[in-house]
Amino acid sequence: MTRFLCCAVISLLAMKSQGQENVITGIRTWRLADGTAKRLQLVYVPENASAAYFSASPGKKNLPVPMARFSPEDQSVLREVASKKTRLCLAHEIPMRLDFPVGPAKLSASDFYLGGDLREWKHADGKSILARVVNLTDEDVSLLAQRSISRVALSDLSPEDIAYLERLKRKKESVLQIGDVQVEAGGWEGGPSHYVLIDYEEFVDFAKLPAGFEIALETALETAEKAFPPDTWKLAEFTETSSHTKKLRRTMFVYTAEFSLKPKSYQIAKRKWPASTTPTSWPGEKCVILYLAADGTLLSAIIGS
Repeated sequence: MTRFLCCAVISLLAMKSQGQENVITGIRTWRLADGTAKRLQLVYVPENASAAYFSASPGKKNLPVPMARFSPEDQSVLREVASKKTRLCLAHEIPMRLDFPVGPAKLSASDFYLGGDLREWKHADGKSILARVVNLTDEDVSLLAQRSISRVALSDLSPEDIAYLERLKRKKESVLQIGDVQVEAGGWEGGPSHYVLIDYEEFVDFAKLPAGFEIALETALETAEKAFPPDTWKLAEFTETSSHTKKLRRTMFVYTAEFSLKPKSYQIAKRKWPASTTPTSWPGEKCVILYLAADGTLLSAIIGS
């Protein structure tokens, strides 16, 4: 915390010397006069600075807290906001939530995240990660990398990362919609369903491609030849469909290759493509389904809930 406060003071002094306004998210651990502290999201401070208003539960009015209840240091921050010397970011300008979840990212076409550009983030200990910022507070940043979200303290970031976040708060860096698009789904009775998700940027790129029936078919057959022993598999069905999202207003071609498998190839398929291979309980012919884009790119299937 001490290091964060020092960084914040240095940053504020540098901005004042350059004539820049100080910009905060208002999400931080606010210290009270009685010595306690609570993490809250500031939404408004009136000009008279008699109280500060914080975000309450959804559907409820903002919660006013009298100025006298805060520590002298935080009273100073709140008065800066009231006098417009410090500006609060708006939620639609940058990704900003009080309690942003960490762990596996639940992305969907109907609920995109807001996020920054994909870039390299450097930890103070020298480690780096290729990720996007998907949430920002005055104390930490949430980073999305390989469908997983982690939270990193601002004090652990490099000066370049802090400068990027400052530009983001001032709308000098782009904020994008980040999410996955479901392009296919399948399953078998008595077994788990599965679906194919791709990153929305990939979807946009694939949607630019013309139909590629022959290319996708050739790739599917080559994939099977490399994966399975001879005479243990056969192509049962190959279809072309189109996946469309109203939100993105784009359509991409998706190709589905279903292969019938003998026991040896079935075991291989279970290891390589577990989500789109028939379950062992399936009473019918064992098979695997491969999904491809118009340029022959194999699309991964995951097991649904």
